[in-house]
Amino acid sequence: MKDNSLRNTAFDVLRVLSALSIIVMHLTSGDVFTRELGSASWTWSTVLNSISHFGVPVFVMISGALFMRPDKELDIKRLWKHNILRLFIVWIVWCIVYGTYNFIGYDHTVKMFLWSCVNSSNHLWFLPMIIGIYMITPILVRWIQNADVKEVKLFILLFFVFQILCETVNAFSFFEIVTIALEYRNIQLVCSYVGYFVLGYYLVHIGLTKAVKRAVYILGIISFFLEIFFTFLFSIKRGYGITSFVDSYTVYTFFYSLAIFQLALDSFGKKELSGFSGKLLSNVSKDTLGLYVSHILVIVLLNFVPKFVAGWHFIIADLFYILAVFIVGIAGSAVVRRIPFIGRYIC
Repeated sequence: MKDNSLRNTAFDVLRVLSALSIIVMHLTSGDVFTRELGSASWTWSTVLNSISHFGVPVFVMISGALFMRPDKELDIKRLWKHNILRLFIVWIVWCIVYGTYNFIGYDHTVKMFLWSCVNSSNHLWFLPMIIGIYMITPILVRWIQNADVKEVKLFILLFFVFQILCETVNAFSFFEIVTIALEYRNIQLVCSYVGYFVLGYYLVHIGLTKAVKRAVYILGIISFFLEIFFTFLFSIKRGYGITSFVDSYTVYTFFYSLAIFQLALDSFGKKELSGFSGKLLSNVSKDTLGLYVSHILVIVLLNFVPKFVAGWHFIIADLFYILAVFIVGIAGSAVVRRIPFIGRYIC
């Protein structure tokens, strides 16, 4: 077993990077489909989008490392009151916020308002997903406490085979019969983000050997280029932009996310930043939940930015837009989170 002390700095860095990656992913996803195929601006957007899909897997791996610590007993009552209930309320609040925004301009009926809230914003799917994992965390912890390393490895292997490899094969869409056959695959526990949750525990509290780490870094670098390559290749071949090769469950995103997570552990795992830089990083990290739930609204509110930067070079304009959304989202989250009593239930 590895040293079980929390790697706060590594996790803070990973949270900030993951939140930023999700902003990049959502700001560029539309450009992959709307910009002229093969143009310089399309190439730029496609590259950015291809390398920005590690955010959700990394967020889930962080949760696995924190909630399944072998050196600390899980407080189930606190888990439900502090984590699950809070996230549930945050989810409901932001469903109403986005639902209200979507409701404007529609027929003002109660049915339409409720429908707008239920169908509010696609990115909020993350909250019920992570809530579901938190609900079964006590079961996972009890299993982890009584499992040996081989059993944990087996679980991760099953996740890799039945989720990662199957989704990767499906992304290529070689034969219709293969796609149909894969649709019958429905092994729920290992075919879900629980796999990344357990993987986060393994990386932090059991750890990889030097040889395996080296392999992970090599595969991460290869995956970095392959997901770009296949996205370009199949987009040009089909005549329209695609993003299936950068899904959270493809082998490319798997190894890319794994390499980023491990690199942060190796680079910051034994460091504790102090002074202004440490405090700033810690506070920004705490505001990433608020940034995640609000960033689509921030993008809408900053819709004037594309017109403002219309004459700029597309690379500078896109980077400016990404930075603007990140700063405004973090600042807004920081203010709202500090509202007494209710702030923590909003973001």
